[in-house]
Amino acid sequence: MARWKPGQPLEIRSERFILRSLQPEDVDERLLGWLTDPELMRYLGGPWASKSVPSLRESIGKLYDNRDDFMLGAFHGTKLIGCFWIDAFLPSRNATTHHLIGDTDYRGIDAPLECRAAMLDWLFRAGFERVEGRPYSSCIKAIRGYVKQGWHLEGVARKSSRDRAGKRHDNMLFSLLPEDWRQLRKTAKVPGADPERLKKLPALPAEADAPAEAEAADASPDAA
Repeated sequence: MARWKPGQPLEIRSERFILRSLQPEDVDERLLGWLTDPELMRYLGGPWASKSVPSLRESIGKLYDNRDDFMLGAFHGTKLIGCFWIDAFLPSRNATTHHLIGDTDYRGIDAPLECRAAMLDWLFRAGFERVEGRPYSSCIKAIRGYVKQGWHLEGVARKSSRDRAGKRHDNMLFSLLPEDWRQLRKTAKVPGADPERLKKLPALPAEADAPAEAEAADASPDAA
């Protein structure tokens, strides 16, 4: 796996956003509010049980080791706008991803697709051979995002998820292989985001500028 070693914090950059492993100082009341909001989290297994910032910091530290499980903050400049998760299966080089955009200013403008495109660039460059997305079958907005980005729909996994309340849900099974992504990157249509709509966002500060391709450090709700 290129440049990244299991256990190291991960940082990925797109044209306007930074995805990086959450640090304790990133966990604040805003993030706590998003993760404990039943409506916002209804497509991601339900709200977290954490009731305070310290308990959320402890939970994130225990659950996400930057080895098999990643919780990446999505930042526009220094502003946290949401989270992206990667569940990695290193022996088979498979990964599953999902995300949450908590900041309402960044919903509906394709920001998640730009972030996810950068994440896919890194995953395939790092050596993963298959990436899956498994949105709830009831989350139409997320399904549209996968279709728009060019993912392959393989079918429906019936009652394959169990939320924190014990209810089971069907999941749509989307996938991408490295050759799929290479072909999408060659097409005229940008697979990550609509550039015209993203022009509505301010550019990153000059000190945060970076190449558009993903870089690994020594690596409706908008939920999917």
